[in-house]
Amino acid sequence: MVRQLQRKRTGLGNPIIKNLETIGYIGRFDNGHAVCVLKGGKYTRYAIINESFTEITPMENYFHILDFSEGMAAAKPDFNGKWGYIDGLGKEIISARYDEAAKFSGGLAAVKSNGKWGYIDRTGNQVIPFKFEEAGNFSENHSIVKYQGKYRIIDSAGNETMDLKYDRTEILDTGSALVSRKKEKGLINSSGYEVAPLEKYSDISTFFEGLARVNLNGKRGFIDQRGNLAIAPEYEEGNIFKEGFAAVKLNGKWGFIDRNGKEIIPFIYDDAAWFSEGLAAVNSGGKYGYVNMEGKEVIPFLFDDAGQFSTSSHSGETSARVEMNGKWFHIDKSGKCVKNCQNAPASHL
Repeated sequence: MVRQLQRKRTGLGNPIIKNLETIGYIGRFDNGHAVCVLKGGKYTRYAIINESFTEITPMENYFHILDFSEGMAAAKPDFNGKWGYIDGLGKEIISARYDEAAKFSGGLAAVKSNGKWGYIDRTGNQVIPFKFEEAGNFSENHSIVKYQGKYRIIDSAGNETMDLKYDRTEILDTGSALVSRKKEKGLINSSGYEVAPLEKYSDISTFFEGLARVNLNGKRGFIDQRGNLAIAPEYEEGNIFKEGFAAVKLNGKWGFIDRNGKEIIPFIYDDAAWFSEGLAAVNSGGKYGYVNMEGKEVIPFLFDDAGQFSTSSHSGETSARVEMNGKWFHIDKSGKCVKNCQNAPASHL
């Protein structure tokens, strides 16, 4: 049954959708198709949609599906099963036989079997042997891998082109890597070039939604995965990007910006967390409440502490853990108690 999905407006075109039954997440579109996570009922389910936000292939039998890339998506049919690959119509192209699987990039995908990573082509043939402890995605015919305890760069034939000599290396899904030496952090591309030199920033966070928080001369900004400065360092503090927004602090107050650095929610709060399930915990006058992506205060400022909303993969229930008068309980997105309600005041029952 084909189902028409209505986009939920977030001010960003953020990948969040809504239909009559469920709310879910849409991955990146690739060749006109995207993976959609639909929430509702007892379990989370997957579907493939087109750019008209129409569900074209239900994928109820799959436990997990990654975003499409180069026309294919890594997919896991069973909870304790193996990974394979499907095309944009949900047809299995490479059978589920790998312990882990990454996206296709440059015609190759990193997959894991018997504790080691290697690379396959689009037909499932092994191109580079399974011998790596870690393996990144290819970019410009190069990839960063970990072999015999050391990080190296290889070409698309599997030939080693460079040893990386950093204290720590964190491979990113773009094929680049965060690196550090002593107290300095930087970013290298798949060829080993430092696109964000180690001496430039005093701190670089892990990337979230394609951007990483950096510290330059005591101010926070954000760089993209090519090392370009995406948002100028002008904030006193900053959180990571989640659901298209980041909480940042300016002139002693917290607000929210989008990926272009545009102010979306005013700088009026004493504290702010990141968005989750469309809501963010914020503090005003010493109490926490929740705002939505339009900046509307949807749950009053009554709590001494407040966590992020999350959805249980088992029950399908969305809730957040909050504290009042030294006691913790869980609320839903309307502010009503749904768990540990013996700790909640009567106003939340």
